[in-house]
Amino acid sequence: MSRIIACWLLLIVIGVGCKELESPEYLSPQTLGGRLISVETLREGRRVYRHRCRACHGDYGDGMGPLGVHQNPQAADLRRGMIKFASVPAGQLPLDADIERTLNNGLKGTAMLAWPMEDTEIKAVTQYIKTFSVRWREEVAGTPIVVASDPWGSNQSPRAVARGKQVYDNLASCNSCHGEGTRQRQRAPDLKAGIFKTGDSPEALYRVIAAGIGGTAMPAFDKALSEKDLWALVHYVRDQRRTLAQK
Repeated sequence: MSRIIACWLLLIVIGVGCKELESPEYLSPQTLGGRLISVETLREGRRVYRHRCRACHGDYGDGMGPLGVHQNPQAADLRRGMIKFASVPAGQLPLDADIERTLNNGLKGTAMLAWPMEDTEIKAVTQYIKTFSVRWREEVAGTPIVVASDPWGSNQSPRAVARGKQVYDNLASCNSCHGEGTRQRQRAPDLKAGIFKTGDSPEALYRVIAAGIGGTAMPAFDKALSEKDLWALVHYVRDQRRTLAQK
């Protein structure tokens, strides 16, 4: 975080970004995701984007902003039209609520902060972000995955955890990327000791497992696993992290 603050201070001192390329400005309504978005909304979204987002995501949403190019991983390329953590199957266009949730909450452990913005600003910049991708002019948002009620109950029962381990090791083959016992094997996140970017609530983990992560090798499991097994996997992952915390 100190590196990010230092970069911001450098930008202020040398004035980088003040006279660079201008983010696109729209003088007429635009159809995005099957909806006509007003000029007023796009203008407000552009103002917010230039103030809050441009330094990382760049003037044209390519992730090549003066701060974004120095991040690891680099700031997201908004031209792809998707976000990593959405409630729709990976690869589909996200819901407005998905973009707004990321803007409101940020992504833990990354340079994507939870910006203090008014609700009207969040909604406006959500629409403006869509202008960077041609997909929003040709497609509509995907079909959301509904977070089913937990058939195992709210407590992480031994039966749920045991079934989750079976799903992790065999049915879903999570260990092929994340390693045995949720310890990292490849460059996939370390589920045991890592930080869950969208939070570690049961509902957040269910959504990530069911929907997958856009633009990565993490597939959507909503069709491959039953609701009971999806929830068992949630219980297992959370139990492993709890076990580590107690050591």
